[in-house]
Amino acid sequence: MKTLISILIFAASTLPNCVYAEAYKCIKDGRPVYQGTPCEMNSEKGKLGIKEQTPEQKAMALEKLQEIRNQYDASATKQKDTNSAANGASKQTLGPQSRQAPLSQEPTSPDSTDN
Repeated sequence: MKTLISILIFAASTLPNCVYAEAYKCIKDGRPVYQGTPCEMNSEKGKLGIKEQTPEQKAMALEKLQEIRNQYDASATKQKDTNSAANGASKQTLGPQSRQAPLSQEPTSPDSTDN
């Protein structure tokens, strides 16, 4: 679920930027090739007509993006609350005997010397 929301946020955030990209359709070796740079001199050219978004379309896209962000934030908050509640419950059920003591250094004998 979290991955799906992340993908949706990424897709929605890149959609408004895509309308400003120019794309060129070039014919190389008899096959159409689409690229972001103008065609080479020895290939057939064709600039694709990509329309700019209207202000209404931009507003709708931003509204949709905000809705997805709100859903993601709500989901992240819920997950964080669930994790902290689970962590709190596990700390309460663990007694002092079940907690692992920190590792300490081995005691050195008085006979050992570092020469």
